[in-house]
Amino acid sequence: MPVQIIAPTVVRFAMNHTLANNRQATCLIDVSMDEEGVSRNTALAALVPLITGVWQDRIAALFPTFITFIGSTYLDLDSLDGQSGTQGPVAGKPVHGAGTGAALTPQVALLIHKQCTHNRNQRNGRMFLPWADETAVDNAGVVGTTTINALNTAFTNLKNDIVAAGTPLVLSTAWRVVHVEETEPNPVPGRPPIPVAWSSSDVKSVFVDTKCATQRRRMRG
Repeated sequence: MPVQIIAPTVVRFAMNHTLANNRQATCLIDVSMDEEGVSRNTALAALVPLITGVWQDRIAALFPTFITFIGSTYLDLDSLDGQSGTQGPVAGKPVHGAGTGAALTPQVALLIHKQCTHNRNQRNGRMFLPWADETAVDNAGVVGTTTINALNTAFTNLKNDIVAAGTPLVLSTAWRVVHVEETEPNPVPGRPPIPVAWSSSDVKSVFVDTKCATQRRRMRG
């Protein structure tokens, strides 16, 4: 049975990309949205293209040409009947950059750490970024300083843009990490507990790990 996530105020964005050989890559962004004076669905409709656009401006613009941003999907986690939908690339904004470095093997990614304020039972967030090419990573799996500095700046700017996105819409917005707050026993012996309550906390800083990471599931794509 799928876990039903209810994380108050949070909208989950999946930023979708195609890689070489039509492999897929998705990055998740959880954004807190507190609407004022309008319905939640009206606020959501206005927010979606803004968040999609800042991802294109800050992150997709740095991707090499073997990665193409193809749009976002979103799901309002505020309630079980929250709206969901899709958003294509925002016109006039980049879907990738100009780099032409050769791609590393499909399971190799860059690991992005999302630092947040949380208690000892919760974790910081992380993201696997599908930008791993031969110009960014050396033979020991160490990410180059130029790449690290560029991405650290880009993700800091993305965080600031997410916060600023709510201003023209009279919304309060923030980049969040969603945490499991409470679980209940799993009726299936040997299976992990089932999450039943959720919370979220603001992302305070974002940085790139100095070593590249792997996602085994992408090998099966």
